[in-house]
Amino acid sequence: MEQAKQFHLTSQKNDKANKDFLSPHTRKAYDRASTYQDGKWLLLTIDSNKVVEDALRLLTMKRKPKKNKRLFSADRRRGDNINVSSKIIKTAFVLGAGLGTRLRPLTENTPKPLLPIGGRPMITYAMEHLRAIGIQKFIINTHHCPDKYREAFLDGSWQDIPIIFRHEPVLLDTAGGIKNIEDLIAQDERILVYNGDIITNLPIAPLIDRHFELQTQVTLALRSHGPLTNVNIDSNSFICDMRNSLHNPGVQSCLFAGIYVVETNFLQQLTAGKIESIVLPLIESIKRNPHSVGGIVIDEGFWYDLGTIEEYNKLRQQNL
Repeated sequence: MEQAKQFHLTSQKNDKANKDFLSPHTRKAYDRASTYQDGKWLLLTIDSNKVVEDALRLLTMKRKPKKNKRLFSADRRRGDNINVSSKIIKTAFVLGAGLGTRLRPLTENTPKPLLPIGGRPMITYAMEHLRAIGIQKFIINTHHCPDKYREAFLDGSWQDIPIIFRHEPVLLDTAGGIKNIEDLIAQDERILVYNGDIITNLPIAPLIDRHFELQTQVTLALRSHGPLTNVNIDSNSFICDMRNSLHNPGVQSCLFAGIYVVETNFLQQLTAGKIESIVLPLIESIKRNPHSVGGIVIDEGFWYDLGTIEEYNKLRQQNL
């Protein structure tokens, strides 16, 4: 047996001297590896039998995880994961009180978010999406056919995550609905608001990142293309106009994706019992402070808005 050789490996993948010393068999493992025992030096003995080479391959190679075939998984973009997101935002408010007039007669006796897609209520796709980033509590507002929600979630939870239903005898719209749950989120610094009639798998972690980066009161998820691109964003990622109310074109007009982060202190700007869309308070906030509302364009993933019967039937044919 030839004399054994000893050498050191560092955690630097581009260390040419070390790589040139390795045999082609070991070099492949070296190229695929991205860490060596937490960056510490390894002292290995290489012999002609390549036994230690195999040990090196097993020690150093980071194996690719199996692809997750689920529709939603923990968000890994920019280093974010389920643990990070769950520490930041624990409560999601899913809007479920709409009348769904454009989907009549399908919504005559069923709330729009409970219409079936893929054999289950549409709203559960939103809940699955939120669960994947660590949400620990759902709040759902109700108005039309509220008992249907109780029937759909008999034990008051979904996938072991508790659901709190807040009924609106009078439909309050988005801003009014958010204000109406103020007492339920007193312990939260911020919440995620999610339209209950959209189905998307766009990554949410970048939205949370942007919210903390900008330190805004509200941060919107946007798409660069869509049926209604009426939210304008400036070069610093602040929303500068909505519905052309402020006549500020910014640098890009975007589609509002129906997902946003809201600081709970923003609710102080809202009026209890007032029937109001979230758009108007956002415009007023921008007027007072141009840096109060942020946005991020997220074009990854799919995004569907179930606005018409045609769109609903088309989505039912998709293999989600």
